[in-house]
Amino acid sequence: MEALIHRLEGATIRATRVIALIGLAALLILAIITMADVGMRWLFNRPITGVDDLAKLVVAIAIAASIPAVLATRQNITIRFLGKALGRRAELIFEIFGALIVLAVMAGMAWQIQIYTDELAKTGETTWLLAIPVAPFWQVVSVLLFLSVPIQIVVIAGLVVTAVHGRRLVDHDLMTADADSTPQV
Repeated sequence: MEALIHRLEGATIRATRVIALIGLAALLILAIITMADVGMRWLFNRPITGVDDLAKLVVAIAIAASIPAVLATRQNITIRFLGKALGRRAELIFEIFGALIVLAVMAGMAWQIQIYTDELAKTGETTWLLAIPVAPFWQVVSVLLFLSVPIQIVVIAGLVVTAVHGRRLVDHDLMTADADSTPQV
């Protein structure tokens, strides 16, 4: 079971890196468009129409695309000094408790963003200048957030397996450095 969970964690990390890379590529394209807009304003006093419209949509997707990778690699902000001070068992209990809280928050966020997306679709809201329908973009955000829920369940499974086998937590730097290998515990 332990080997299966570690393989699942590795597969999850690899998949979420691809998703994050797509989000990063979208940000890079947006940066190039923004630089072109600034250049057009400066040289010709003619901005590119709708860059702000696109930026609002692309940034939301790019941020949501990074969340699954952050969760899979356990790079979210954590405070571990109390667990470490109380010993190995307490450290694992706090890690699992924190992971369960993250799971609840991600599920709640995904649910609320989906409600918001449904409202946007129902009202037919569009961007201000280009009149691009915003609901499809927010649907992508919603899907990415819903994807974070099973990813966090894999993280919790990894923590539980670690707790059951009585081993120390995996060094997160090792886990993120090479998702193909089983981390040393």
